[in-house]
Amino acid sequence: MVIIFSLFFCLLFFGKPIYSQNYSFSLLKTIFSFIGAVLFYFTDYYVLSLCEHYYPSNYKNTVVKGFFFSIMFWLLGKVIYSYGLYFNLLVMFNFFICYILGAYEEKNFTGPLVYLLVFVAPLSTLFGLDPIWKDQYSFFSMSSEILSYYYIIFGVLIVFYLSYKKRSFEWSQQN
Repeated sequence: MVIIFSLFFCLLFFGKPIYSQNYSFSLLKTIFSFIGAVLFYFTDYYVLSLCEHYYPSNYKNTVVKGFFFSIMFWLLGKVIYSYGLYFNLLVMFNFFICYILGAYEEKNFTGPLVYLLVFVAPLSTLFGLDPIWKDQYSFFSMSSEILSYYYIIFGVLIVFYLSYKKRSFEWSQQN
C-alpha cells in the first residue's frame, strides 16, 4: 500500500489533473473503463504467469525478466492497439510493477491485482491515463505530460523498496 499511495500522489503532483471539458457522466462507461483497465493488464500478466509456470526459464533475476517482459508487452501492445491514444511508457511501467509485485509475492496474484484495482484502474478511469482511450471517458485529464524519467525513478525506487522489505522479512525470520 505504501507503493500505491506514493505513486498515486506523485503522479497527481507531476500530472496536475484538471477537469475534462468533454466528459459527460455515464456510470456504465465508468464501470466498463475500470474493468477494462484491470483486464487489459491482468490478462497478459496471468497468461505470462501460466507460461512461466509450465515453461520455467533458467534466468533467475526477476528485475531483468520483468523489464524484458514489460518491453515485450509494450511492443506487442503497440502493434495490436495501434489506435491507442495514450500507449506510452506508463503502460510498460504498470506491467513492470505488476510483474515485480507478482514475483515478490511468489506467484500469488494478490499483489498485482491490488495494484491494478487500487492504482491503475482509478488513474485510468478518473484521471485520463487509459492507454487506449486516454481521457475521452474520464472525469479529469492531466494538464502536463508526465516525463519518462519519472517512471524510471519510480521503478527503481519500488524495486529497492521491495528488495529491502523482503530482506528485512527474511532477516526477522532467521532471528
